[in-house]
Amino acid sequence: METSPVAPSLKAPGLRIDTVKVVWRDDPAMVREHGRCGPCEGCYAVAEVSYPVDGGSGDRRLEKFQSSGLSGIDASSTADYRAQVERGQLDDLAEHLKVFGVPVPEPLVATS
Repeated sequence: METSPVAPSLKAPGLRIDTVKVVWRDDPAMVREHGRCGPCEGCYAVAEVSYPVDGGSGDRRLEKFQSSGLSGIDASSTADYRAQVERGQLDDLAEHLKVFGVPVPEPLVATS
């Protein structure tokens, strides 16, 4: 019998994704560690997820979830390649959220 990787107790009523961001950052360590020429960047996606607490007071608890990330990306990469990297990170984040029972729209898109 197959079972879902999601524990039913993790599915809280009112669980929602509040924001989704794709983050690009400089990755100077990749240049030093691997002798790469030129600047490198890293990319990951992050979602802020919340659920209600305190029995209807309107207060919510916020948790952050992050994709696995990708580093060592040539800073001069084309816009098409960067879009592929972003899509891959959003897809990775979506799978991560699903494991925790977060309802995820298809496809997951950045909100900011």
